[in-house]
Order: sequence, then C-alpha cells, then structure tokens
Amino acid sequence: TGVDVMEYKSFDYKDNESGAGVTLPYRLFLPDGYKENDGKKYPLLFFLHGYGECGTDNMQQIRVLGGPNALLDRVVEKGDCIIVAPQCQASPAELNWVPINKQWSIGSRELTEKPTISLAAATELLKTWLSDEKVDKDRVYAAGISMGGYGTWDIISRNPDKFAAAIPVCGGIDESYMEGLKGMPIRTFHAAD
Repeated sequence: TGVDVMEYKSFDYKDNESGAGVTLPYRLFLPDGYKENDGKKYPLLFFLHGYGECGTDNMQQIRVLGGPNALLDRVVEKGDCIIVAPQCQASPAELNWVPINKQWSIGSRELTEKPTISLAAATELLKTWLSDEKVDKDRVYAAGISMGGYGTWDIISRNPDKFAAAIPVCGGIDESYMEGLKGMPIRTFHAAD
C-alpha cells in the first residue's frame, strides 16, 4: 500500500527520573518538496497503532491487523503532510501506549500520574519533530486506532496545547480531562455507531 514508501527510523528514550529506557521504531513520511529549502511549512500527523500492530519490526504499525491502513494510505497519497508513526511493544503491558493490560472493554479510564514509558518516548519523539522549522505548529494532529485510540486520548489530554485536532478510533478517555480539551476539534469513532 502507499505507506510502504515511509522511511524506517528509531528513537531512543531514557526517563530522567527512573533511568528506564526504551527504543521506539517509527516510520516517517516526508512530503514531496520537504527537503527543499523553500520555507514551506507542513502539517504533521502523529499516528498511534493498535495492540495488533505492536512489536519491534517497524512495519506493522502502519497497517491495521496486517491489512491496509486507509487513513495513512490517504495521507500518503495526498502527499502534503508529514507522518510520524511510532511502534510500541506488546509486553510487558507497561510498554503499551496505555497501561490497561488488554482490557479494552473498560471504556473510560482514569489517567495515570505518568504515561507509560512508550507513550512518554512517543511524546518526546513528537517534541523533536515540533522543533523542526518545517512543521506547521498550528496543524499538528493526533490519530490512533484501538489501543492507539486510548493512546491518542492520553497524549492529547496530557498535551492539549500541542494538537490542533485529534481522531481517536475505538479508544477511551479519562473524562475528567475533557474540560482541558474544549475547543479542540475531535472526531471519534467506535463501532458502526
């Protein structure tokens, strides 16, 4: 699919307090013309995969259960947006985007004091891209599917000032954080409804 053109990258992260570290594989799409020095700014889509795409292969996170990822394929096809798609590991659960140990049916959930190490690493990866002068800081979007939908709610709840909009698919949120998301366009989906 179109996402196969995305570059293979990795990001090393170390938590300053605990000293724990993790390496996140990630895929990167840069629009045509990005490398030219023309002063143009590009939107950025930060995409978090679901549990079925966990691993270290740096391939599955741009798919959905091994099949095409319609959202990413469309964005790549359009060709005018930076895409950053990190990959977290399946186990232990602390390496997931959210620490709910595959209990996806819980719906809303209480936000933990700190994010998982993988979501903290993903947030730092995002910050490195936000320091790129070619990223339009007013057009940074978060999207995720299933566990990545939970991760999307988590990352926008912790960093509402960094995102212009979000698309969490099949995820849950700590509803006490909704107040801080007022004014952010959010398109959320769950099942056929």
